[in-house]
Amino acid sequence: MKRLLMLAACLSFASCLSARTTVKRYYVLHAADRKPLADEPLIDGLVRVRNLDTDRVYEKFQIVVRRSPYELSYSGRNLWAVKPNEAISALLAQDLAAAQVFSGV
Repeated sequence: MKRLLMLAACLSFASCLSARTTVKRYYVLHAADRKPLADEPLIDGLVRVRNLDTDRVYEKFQIVVRRSPYELSYSGRNLWAVKPNEAISALLAQDLAAAQVFSGV
């Protein structure tokens, strides 16, 4: 009985040594810094940017890998920190605000 317990302990210890953790990497989109087009807003008005509509295939945190027009897969290790449709909408709003084309974004 003692040998059986010792064998079980050794096996469980060995399984802990061989376990691998998957490292996940998170990505965000970033736009280049933009200088204002003019000293004051060109158009007096407010612009609202809503989340863009995308195919349901791309509305996930996993990065989509396309090897052909007919095949796609999702990366388990490479993930978006923010869903792409929300990230692109936020970048568009930031870029419009930085360009100072409108008085408000």
